[in-house]
Amino acid sequence: MNIPTWVINTLNKIFAKSGYILCSKNKPYLPWPTAFSTVDVAIVDPYKNQILLGKKRATGKWCIIGGFTDPSSSCDAEDAIRELDEETGISANINDLRYIGDFKIPDGRYENTPHAIRTHYFILRTRVEDVKIGPTAPKDPEIETTAWFSLDDRFKMIETQNAHEHLQGSHKILLTALKNYLGA
Repeated sequence: MNIPTWVINTLNKIFAKSGYILCSKNKPYLPWPTAFSTVDVAIVDPYKNQILLGKKRATGKWCIIGGFTDPSSSCDAEDAIRELDEETGISANINDLRYIGDFKIPDGRYENTPHAIRTHYFILRTRVEDVKIGPTAPKDPEIETTAWFSLDDRFKMIETQNAHEHLQGSHKILLTALKNYLGA
């Protein structure tokens, strides 16, 4: 919906007294730095020392499964379960997840702005044989395919200079946090 400029200007004058601005040049405006909320889930088979990653269609890089939270969800774990289903087809419940922590994640969409991503990070322990891998369902156009990788290899990769060639850049932070969580 395109709101007429005169309406925006009038509302901005009214809101200005309280420090709020409705819009700037017909675009939403955030008057202070905002941390956008996401969830990520490390899907790990501890028996085979494997991690399930998704390959981004847009970049061809591997990433930990996750996405933005939904304002209508009741909690972050609910969003993590939704992302698991959308990106991998894995069905889980809240009791299957363990919380690792929350982390600020660099994101190119917010480069040169005061805004950032803060992710709420979970781990799901499962078995390789219980998860179907390969091309993902069309309900998530972001992830092209999924595959299992050695945790040890991924942990070694984050220490190399060329990790960014294979792994979504911000996910080095998540793999490092997972390594610390697992005591690896």
